[in-house]
Amino acid sequence: MSLPKPMRLPPSPFATQLLAIPGVERVQFKKGQVLLYAGHYPPGIFFIMSGSVAVQDPTQAGEELELDAGDGAFVLPGLGELDLKAGRTVRAASDVELLLAPRSILQADPQLRGIFQNPQLVQVSLQRPAPEGGER
Repeated sequence: MSLPKPMRLPPSPFATQLLAIPGVERVQFKKGQVLLYAGHYPPGIFFIMSGSVAVQDPTQAGEELELDAGDGAFVLPGLGELDLKAGRTVRAASDVELLLAPRSILQADPQLRGIFQNPQLVQVSLQRPAPEGGER
């Protein structure tokens, strides 16, 4: 008895649009590899094509948000956070394939920025929430 072949989902329309823009690159990470450390500037915006990533707040041990490509069209960080140091660490929760739109291209290409402003994309914040009680 042979096992059924895994179903391959059709490419996301966002992925198709992104891949048509020169400079957007396909990147892969193995499970456990870190994409971005808290305290570092993001290299650009990641679009999750397949697999999943975990977003971890270093101040909240054991708590993480897992984002799976099968659950929606996720990008991280949000477009408005490119010039901010990440407040959270992002690692591959499984083998993952992403598209990376580098910061330099995002700054120079209004068409690319427009793609990331689509309301169907879920922009995931990498900033930690402000402490309760209004303290900073």
